[in-house]
Amino acid sequence: ACAPWGREDAGMDPGVSSTADSASDLAAEREALMQADRDFAQAFADRGVEGWVAFFDERGIQMPGGTAAAWGQTEVETLARQLFEGPHFSALSWEPVYAQVAASGDLGFTVGNYRAEGMSEEGETVVQEGNYVTIWRKQEDGTWKVALDTGNPGPPLRVRAGARPAGSQRQPRGGARGGSPGAFESDD
Repeated sequence: ACAPWGREDAGMDPGVSSTADSASDLAAEREALMQADRDFAQAFADRGVEGWVAFFDERGIQMPGGTAAAWGQTEVETLARQLFEGPHFSALSWEPVYAQVAASGDLGFTVGNYRAEGMSEEGETVVQEGNYVTIWRKQEDGTWKVALDTGNPGPPLRVRAGARPAGSQRQPRGGARGGSPGAFESDD
């Protein structure tokens, strides 16, 4: 079986055939995916809901905490208007810290940190920081679009030393259970 993320350290086969079959191709795709996520953040900062929705695949899913998931661009737009155009919303920004691309080159994910600002019912500024994961699908034109986006409050993520993308040289790693301690750690 072909493991979508090429994680040998998770006991999975890194893939047999691929449209992005060399390590340099996958590295270029990871960077393109990181840039797509940065462009997504900039589009939202510049154009609000329209910028948000423009980055979603037509079948994309948004899964915010505490409310029902939105399926498809129409529902994503409706939910985004409720979340981002309401009287208590002020700002949302994010920055990816890690990306991975499937051996096939057509799916990938980014993880990163976000900061949301708003106003409480009492008029006080409320700030929430957390992490997110966005799963991306490569389109026929070569661009990346959001297939699924979700996040949760928590301390900032940073890439752990020794985290390696698929296709890179395997490095021995320790950890409490003798395996990989994971790619991410928080600052807490």
